[in-house]
Amino acid sequence: MLRRNFLQWLSLSGLSLATGSCKKDASHIPVERIATNSLIIGSGFGGAVSALRLAEAGVENILVERGRSWINHDFCSFARLDERSTWLNNQAKIPIVNMKIPIKKYSGVIEYHTYPNMNVFNASGVGGGSLVFGATFVKPDKEIFERVFPSEVNFDELSANFYAKVEQEIGFSHIPEDIYNSKYYLYARTFKEQVVNAGKTTKRLPAAYDWNIIREELDGTIAKEFLIGDGNYGTRNGSKYSLDKTYIPKAIATGKTTLLSLHQVINISIRKDNKYEVELEALSETGQVIQNKIVVCEKLFLCAGCPNTIKLLLKAKATSNLSSLNDRIGKGFGTNGKTFFRRTIPHETGSFTGWTPAEASAHYDNPHVPILVENIPQPIGLILPGPDLKSHFHVGLGATTYRGTYQYNPDADMLELDWDAHGLDESIAAARHWAEQINAVNPGTFVDDVLIKGQYANNLTYHPLGGCVIGDATDFYGRLKEYPNLYVNDSSLIPGVAACANPAFTIAAMAERNIAKIIEEDY
Repeated sequence: MLRRNFLQWLSLSGLSLATGSCKKDASHIPVERIATNSLIIGSGFGGAVSALRLAEAGVENILVERGRSWINHDFCSFARLDERSTWLNNQAKIPIVNMKIPIKKYSGVIEYHTYPNMNVFNASGVGGGSLVFGATFVKPDKEIFERVFPSEVNFDELSANFYAKVEQEIGFSHIPEDIYNSKYYLYARTFKEQVVNAGKTTKRLPAAYDWNIIREELDGTIAKEFLIGDGNYGTRNGSKYSLDKTYIPKAIATGKTTLLSLHQVINISIRKDNKYEVELEALSETGQVIQNKIVVCEKLFLCAGCPNTIKLLLKAKATSNLSSLNDRIGKGFGTNGKTFFRRTIPHETGSFTGWTPAEASAHYDNPHVPILVENIPQPIGLILPGPDLKSHFHVGLGATTYRGTYQYNPDADMLELDWDAHGLDESIAAARHWAEQINAVNPGTFVDDVLIKGQYANNLTYHPLGGCVIGDATDFYGRLKEYPNLYVNDSSLIPGVAACANPAFTIAAMAERNIAKIIEEDY
């Protein structure tokens, strides 16, 4: 972005509020009242899409994000394990690896929740999950999509009108051949060779990156980051087409969207005139409250993602005057059927691995459940001695049927998740069946427990989905049935799994679909 646009961004985002360092007595914190037509809570895929389309329709809206803006990569290079990695916690947790690192409390980019039998990771920051995901955009297979989603969500319409819109806005593409053929994607090429040997096909995965910046890494012009698998906590060099570079600045440029970053929602209530009051706390970068705000809006969109949208709704149901919210909220939670495993192979796969996955193997006729197995990089550039140079790291995305349930604990002001320890057994069985078929025709390969004890990891997800499922807790466009002009438009609507695909593409396409109908009928 140009400097003048960046300065405008800082002004709009409220980043100047992030300088507070002393905790104030709550009774002396000033309160500001704001009115707007539409308030959007959360700036991930659902919130960013909603803000842009409302703005284009001429609707004034406020986009609220609890995290900070990371748009200026010059002064906020993301780090693996310092305080910028983690949302207001004294420990940084590495996904997949059972390790926690002491840090200072800060408004970092990943929040983690530890529940019995399941750890859930989600993002925090302007752009939501787009800051930290692998930027992989996978459209589900129509047959699998129709198994998972209600028939009222028409796949052909979604594909022609709304997946296409997202692709146009984000501008993702396949990894260019020169990068794919470099030593950093040796792991992808050996994966493809083994899958083809087993008589199966692979699919190349598109990703949202500026490949010219990656080429600068490749030729040594800039420091290597993407090419060595370092991307869990964002990108230093600005190569990722995250939402803070695509949808969000485009919405702000209309003059109709105002962004409030470092603003946390505390309470939601409805007034007698059917307008909503949303209580906010403006935070410093270290999480201290520096101002209270009350936003009054005619229409309210919850786009904070799973599980945070679920918490806001269940808290409002339990402690505010939205007690008529339906009992389906909190149900239908799923992990996108994720299971992780490694296979040791007799060929080197490279000391470092390019960050975004390049290849996947679909096994939709698996006797257990349909599954997509992706060949993914080693986590956070982690290199282990010995077998690591000769191994493939995989994630299986299975169309599992088990679902968990969220409940709100008002005494602790937190969500509790009921999740069975065997909730991912279907996905594990499908992954094992796939691996056995690949290993049977590739001598010297086997499932390896060097990194993950028990061989298949089934206790974590960074694809939390559901809890306010479309057509169940809401109507077929995300309207909450019990209150007027109250909407959900994010990952909470997805019915537990994204039909054997990374969920970002579908979350964004569904958000495009829903907001189009809402603008047409409700404005």
